[in-house]
Amino acid sequence: MIWIVGGTSTSRDISNSLREAGIKHIVTVATEYGRKLYSDIEVVVGRFDHLEMVEFIDKRGIDLVIDSTHPYAVEVSENSIEACREAGIPHIRFERRMCDYGQGRRFKTYEEAVEYLNRGEGNVLVTTGSNNLAQFKGEDLSRYYFRILPVVVSIGKAIDEGISPKNILGLQGPFTTEFNRGILRNYDIRYLITKESGAEGGEAEKVEACMLEGVELIIIERPEVKFERVIYEIEELLREVWRHLSLPGQKKRDRV
Repeated sequence: MIWIVGGTSTSRDISNSLREAGIKHIVTVATEYGRKLYSDIEVVVGRFDHLEMVEFIDKRGIDLVIDSTHPYAVEVSENSIEACREAGIPHIRFERRMCDYGQGRRFKTYEEAVEYLNRGEGNVLVTTGSNNLAQFKGEDLSRYYFRILPVVVSIGKAIDEGISPKNILGLQGPFTTEFNRGILRNYDIRYLITKESGAEGGEAEKVEACMLEGVELIIIERPEVKFERVIYEIEELLREVWRHLSLPGQKKRDRV
């Protein structure tokens, strides 16, 4: 059985490709919202720690893990690597390719980015999700606009952090370049905070909009994780999966 540790649009694409190829697999996601990305496949919702991953591998008969979590979900990736090592099974990281961010300013932490922003003036659009709202606590939130998913959990987090409803943009992407440009103009945005999430999922369109509107990109650098094997293209991933299925004892068990 193949396990996709997922939750992103990329992991949905991987699941669809495996399903179309008739390859049996299971997907895990952290939230009910993540479950809705998938269809016609078993999806388990939950946040697994290292030991729970080891137990899941054993219980479900997992013999190959594809880690397609968000690039900033470091703990999940590290837990899955260690769980695979203990179980003696392969771990493959599927990674989004980086965007060309041009002349954007890069920071390793939110604290560094906020310190830089405090030296300037103008409105800031934050597009790094609802899990990082606490990073801006204590700042002048009137100049910060937060683009987050329009779901109860995300909006609730923003309200709890003291963010005014007028500064909450509840929207679900991906967005076109023109749509992004409209937001930047409408809210008179001077800076945009983003993560190095990769070219897929609308990141490239966001970067292009900033370049066209003269908005400065503030980039939170992608954290480093020591993966054993990283694949960037779904076609290459499928070839690796087929190679795995050709091993003795795998083909009958993992094909639908």
